[in-house]
Amino acid sequence: MFKLRFILALLLPCLSQAQDWKGCVDRVNPQALVTIGQKTTICLVLTNTADWTKTVTSYTRLSFQPVADEYSRFHVPNSFYEMFLTESAEYTGGAMVHVASQKNITFQKQFYDGDKKVFPHLTAIILVENGVVQGITWDDASVFCAKNEAEDNTYHFNGTLAKKNEVGGPVKGCIRDYDECRGLQNGENRAECDLILYVVWTGTDAQGNSLSSAAYRFSQFPVQGLSDRLSQFVPDVPDIDIPDLNPLN
Repeated sequence: MFKLRFILALLLPCLSQAQDWKGCVDRVNPQALVTIGQKTTICLVLTNTADWTKTVTSYTRLSFQPVADEYSRFHVPNSFYEMFLTESAEYTGGAMVHVASQKNITFQKQFYDGDKKVFPHLTAIILVENGVVQGITWDDASVFCAKNEAEDNTYHFNGTLAKKNEVGGPVKGCIRDYDECRGLQNGENRAECDLILYVVWTGTDAQGNSLSSAAYRFSQFPVQGLSDRLSQFVPDVPDIDIPDLNPLN
Protein backbone atom coordinates (compact mmCIF):
# COMPACT_ATOMS: atom_id res chain seq x y z
CA MET A 1 0.00 0.00 0.00
CA PHE A 2 1.22 3.44 -0.87
CA LYS A 3 2.04 5.54 2.19
CA LEU A 4 3.39 8.99 1.45
CA ARG A 5 4.84 9.34 4.91
CA PHE A 6 6.62 6.03 5.16
CA ILE A 7 8.31 5.27 1.84
CA LEU A 8 11.53 6.88 3.00
CA ALA A 9 13.70 4.51 1.01
CA LEU A 10 12.30 6.00 -2.18
CA LEU A 11 12.51 9.63 -1.13
CA LEU A 12 15.36 11.75 -2.39
CA PRO A 13 16.73 14.28 0.10
CA CYS A 14 14.31 17.16 0.66
CA LEU A 15 16.30 20.34 0.14
CA SER A 16 15.25 23.45 2.05
CA GLN A 17 17.19 25.91 -0.08
CA ALA A 18 16.82 26.17 -3.87
CA GLN A 19 20.55 26.89 -4.24
CA ASP A 20 21.33 23.55 -2.55
CA TRP A 21 19.52 21.55 -5.20
CA LYS A 22 21.88 19.13 -6.90
CA GLY A 23 19.41 18.10 -9.59
CA CYS A 24 17.57 14.86 -10.28
CA VAL A 25 20.35 12.39 -11.00
CA ASP A 26 21.46 8.86 -10.29
CA ARG A 27 23.21 9.08 -6.93
CA VAL A 28 25.60 6.30 -7.95
CA ASN A 29 26.49 7.96 -11.28
CA PRO A 30 25.40 11.61 -11.11
CA GLN A 31 27.16 12.54 -14.36
CA ALA A 32 25.31 9.93 -16.43
CA LEU A 33 23.95 11.20 -19.75
CA VAL A 34 20.72 10.13 -21.41
CA THR A 35 21.51 7.15 -23.63
CA ILE A 36 19.00 5.06 -25.56
CA GLY A 37 18.59 1.65 -23.94
CA GLN A 38 20.04 2.72 -20.60
CA LYS A 39 18.24 3.76 -17.43
CA THR A 40 17.87 7.45 -16.67
CA THR A 41 16.60 9.15 -13.53
CA ILE A 42 13.26 11.00 -13.31
CA CYS A 43 11.93 12.71 -10.19
CA LEU A 44 8.28 13.32 -9.38
CA VAL A 45 7.65 16.00 -6.77
CA LEU A 46 4.39 16.60 -4.91
CA THR A 47 3.67 19.50 -2.60
CA ASN A 48 0.64 21.00 -0.90
CA THR A 49 1.17 24.53 -2.22
CA ALA A 50 1.90 26.14 -5.57
CA ASP A 51 3.79 29.02 -3.95
CA TRP A 52 7.37 28.00 -3.19
CA THR A 53 8.13 31.44 -1.77
CA LYS A 54 6.19 30.32 1.30
CA THR A 55 6.84 27.43 3.67
CA VAL A 56 6.11 24.07 2.07
CA THR A 57 4.53 21.97 4.81
CA SER A 58 4.04 18.72 2.88
CA TYR A 59 6.65 17.67 0.34
CA THR A 60 7.22 14.28 -1.28
CA ARG A 61 9.89 13.53 -3.88
CA LEU A 62 9.89 10.16 -5.63
CA SER A 63 12.39 8.90 -8.17
CA PHE A 64 12.28 6.16 -10.76
CA GLN A 65 14.55 5.01 -13.57
CA PRO A 66 12.90 4.22 -16.90
CA VAL A 67 14.93 3.14 -19.92
CA ALA A 68 15.62 6.21 -22.04
CA ASP A 69 13.38 6.55 -25.11
CA GLU A 70 11.02 3.77 -24.03
CA TYR A 71 7.55 5.30 -23.60
CA SER A 72 7.22 4.85 -19.86
CA ARG A 73 4.78 5.39 -17.04
CA PHE A 74 5.07 5.85 -13.31
CA HIS A 75 1.95 4.88 -11.34
CA VAL A 76 1.71 5.90 -7.69
CA PRO A 77 -0.84 3.30 -6.51
CA ASN A 78 -3.63 4.30 -4.15
CA SER A 79 -2.33 7.87 -4.31
CA PHE A 80 -5.78 9.47 -4.60
CA TYR A 81 -7.01 7.56 -1.57
CA GLU A 82 -3.89 8.04 0.54
CA MET A 83 -3.41 11.72 -0.31
CA PHE A 84 -6.98 12.92 0.03
CA LEU A 85 -9.25 10.43 1.83
CA THR A 86 -7.40 9.01 4.84
CA GLU A 87 -7.36 10.48 8.35
CA SER A 88 -3.65 11.23 7.99
CA ALA A 89 -3.99 12.76 4.50
CA GLU A 90 -1.73 15.81 4.12
CA TYR A 91 -2.92 17.07 0.74
CA THR A 92 -6.63 17.63 1.37
CA GLY A 93 -6.12 21.35 0.73
CA GLY A 94 -4.70 20.69 -2.73
CA ALA A 95 -1.71 19.10 -4.44
CA MET A 96 0.77 20.28 -7.06
CA VAL A 97 3.14 18.18 -9.17
CA HIS A 98 6.31 18.86 -11.09
CA VAL A 99 8.90 16.66 -12.79
CA ALA A 100 12.70 16.94 -12.85
CA SER A 101 15.54 15.27 -14.73
CA GLN A 102 19.21 16.23 -14.46
CA LYS A 103 19.19 20.03 -13.87
CA ASN A 104 15.82 20.80 -15.46
CA ILE A 105 12.26 20.93 -14.13
CA THR A 106 8.79 21.44 -15.52
CA PHE A 107 6.32 24.11 -14.59
CA GLN A 108 3.95 22.90 -11.90
CA LYS A 109 0.71 21.09 -12.66
CA GLN A 110 -2.24 21.11 -10.31
CA PHE A 111 -3.25 17.57 -9.40
CA TYR A 112 -6.08 18.54 -7.02
CA ASP A 113 -7.51 22.00 -6.31
CA GLY A 114 -8.60 21.21 -2.75
CA ASP A 115 -12.28 21.33 -3.68
CA LYS A 116 -13.89 19.51 -6.61
CA LYS A 117 -11.32 19.29 -9.40
CA VAL A 118 -8.78 16.54 -10.04
CA PHE A 119 -6.31 16.58 -12.97
CA PRO A 120 -4.77 13.09 -13.12
CA HIS A 121 -3.48 13.07 -16.74
CA LEU A 122 0.22 13.96 -17.04
CA THR A 123 2.80 13.40 -19.78
CA ALA A 124 6.28 14.91 -19.51
CA ILE A 125 8.28 15.51 -22.71
CA ILE A 126 12.03 15.55 -22.01
CA LEU A 127 14.09 17.57 -24.48
CA VAL A 128 17.65 16.26 -24.84
CA GLU A 129 20.74 17.35 -26.76
CA ASN A 130 23.65 14.90 -26.92
CA GLY A 131 22.47 13.24 -23.72
CA VAL A 132 22.06 16.46 -21.73
CA VAL A 133 18.53 17.43 -20.71
CA GLN A 134 17.78 20.91 -22.07
CA GLY A 135 14.24 21.23 -20.77
CA ILE A 136 11.04 19.41 -19.83
CA THR A 137 7.60 20.40 -21.09
CA TRP A 138 4.09 19.08 -20.53
CA ASP A 139 2.10 17.41 -23.26
CA ASP A 140 -1.37 18.71 -24.09
CA ALA A 141 -3.63 17.15 -21.44
CA SER A 142 -6.81 18.74 -22.81
CA VAL A 143 -7.06 16.07 -25.53
CA PHE A 144 -8.85 13.77 -23.09
CA CYS A 145 -12.05 15.82 -22.92
CA ALA A 146 -14.28 18.45 -24.51
CA LYS A 147 -13.12 22.08 -24.45
CA ASN A 148 -15.63 23.02 -21.76
CA GLU A 149 -14.25 20.23 -19.53
CA ALA A 150 -10.66 21.51 -19.60
CA GLU A 151 -9.14 24.27 -17.50
CA ASP A 152 -5.77 25.96 -17.03
CA ASN A 153 -3.79 24.03 -14.42
CA THR A 154 -0.16 25.03 -15.08
CA TYR A 155 1.58 27.24 -12.49
CA HIS A 156 4.74 29.20 -11.86
CA PHE A 157 6.61 28.42 -8.64
CA ASN A 158 5.36 31.67 -7.11
CA GLY A 159 1.83 30.27 -7.23
CA THR A 160 0.51 32.24 -10.20
CA LEU A 161 -1.12 30.66 -13.23
CA ALA A 162 1.23 30.27 -16.21
CA LYS A 163 0.09 31.45 -19.61
CA LYS A 164 0.62 29.57 -22.85
CA ASN A 165 3.09 32.13 -24.20
CA GLU A 166 5.12 31.90 -20.98
CA VAL A 167 5.23 28.11 -20.98
CA GLY A 168 5.75 27.76 -24.71
CA GLY A 169 3.14 25.02 -24.89
CA PRO A 170 -0.24 23.79 -23.64
CA VAL A 171 -1.39 24.81 -20.15
CA LYS A 172 -4.76 23.07 -19.79
CA GLY A 173 -5.81 19.79 -18.22
CA CYS A 174 -9.02 17.76 -18.20
CA ILE A 175 -11.06 17.92 -15.02
CA ARG A 176 -12.21 14.83 -13.14
CA ASP A 177 -14.82 15.45 -10.46
CA TYR A 178 -13.53 14.82 -6.94
CA ASP A 179 -16.75 13.10 -5.82
CA GLU A 180 -16.61 10.87 -8.89
CA CYS A 181 -13.02 9.91 -8.07
CA ARG A 182 -13.97 9.26 -4.45
CA GLY A 183 -16.79 6.99 -5.62
CA LEU A 184 -14.34 4.89 -7.65
CA GLN A 185 -12.23 3.95 -4.63
CA ASN A 186 -14.15 0.76 -3.84
CA GLY A 187 -14.28 -0.49 -7.42
CA GLU A 188 -11.98 -2.01 -10.00
CA ASN A 189 -11.50 1.41 -11.67
CA ARG A 190 -10.11 3.08 -8.55
CA ALA A 191 -6.75 3.75 -10.26
CA GLU A 192 -8.34 6.13 -12.79
CA CYS A 193 -7.79 9.07 -10.42
CA ASP A 194 -4.37 7.99 -9.12
CA LEU A 195 -1.34 10.02 -10.05
CA ILE A 196 0.10 8.49 -13.22
CA LEU A 197 2.97 10.08 -15.10
CA TYR A 198 3.90 9.20 -18.67
CA VAL A 199 7.38 10.13 -19.90
CA VAL A 200 8.67 10.49 -23.46
CA TRP A 201 11.89 11.88 -24.96
CA THR A 202 12.87 13.92 -28.00
CA GLY A 203 16.22 15.16 -29.34
CA THR A 204 19.49 13.22 -29.35
CA ASP A 205 21.13 10.91 -26.82
CA ALA A 206 24.75 10.81 -25.67
CA GLN A 207 25.73 8.93 -28.85
CA GLY A 208 23.98 11.40 -31.15
CA ASN A 209 21.11 8.99 -31.87
CA SER A 210 17.64 10.46 -32.33
CA LEU A 211 15.12 10.00 -29.52
CA SER A 212 11.72 9.12 -30.97
CA SER A 213 9.32 8.17 -28.16
CA ALA A 214 7.71 11.63 -28.13
CA ALA A 215 5.95 10.66 -31.35
CA TYR A 216 3.78 8.24 -29.36
CA ARG A 217 2.44 10.64 -26.73
CA PHE A 218 -1.33 10.90 -26.31
CA SER A 219 -1.71 14.25 -28.07
CA GLN A 220 -0.40 12.67 -31.29
CA PHE A 221 -3.25 10.14 -31.41
CA PRO A 222 -6.66 10.72 -32.97
CA VAL A 223 -9.24 11.83 -30.42
CA GLN A 224 -11.30 8.71 -31.17
CA GLY A 225 -10.22 5.92 -28.87
CA LEU A 226 -8.40 8.08 -26.32
CA SER A 227 -10.79 7.17 -23.54
CA ASP A 228 -10.17 3.45 -24.13
CA ARG A 229 -6.42 3.93 -24.11
CA LEU A 230 -6.59 5.99 -20.96
CA SER A 231 -8.79 3.51 -19.11
CA GLN A 232 -6.15 0.85 -19.77
CA PHE A 233 -3.28 3.25 -19.01
CA VAL A 234 -1.58 2.09 -22.20
CA PRO A 235 -1.71 3.76 -25.65
CA ASP A 236 -3.00 1.46 -28.37
CA VAL A 237 0.13 1.60 -30.48
CA PRO A 238 1.44 -1.49 -32.33
CA ASP A 239 4.76 -2.83 -31.07
CA ILE A 240 4.94 -0.27 -28.25
CA ASP A 241 5.02 -1.74 -24.75
CA ILE A 242 4.79 0.54 -21.72
CA PRO A 243 6.23 -1.23 -18.67
CA ASP A 244 4.77 -0.33 -15.30
CA LEU A 245 7.87 1.08 -13.66
CA ASN A 246 6.27 1.63 -10.27
CA PRO A 247 8.78 0.58 -7.59
CA LEU A 248 6.02 0.56 -4.98
CA ASN A 249 4.13 -2.51 -6.22
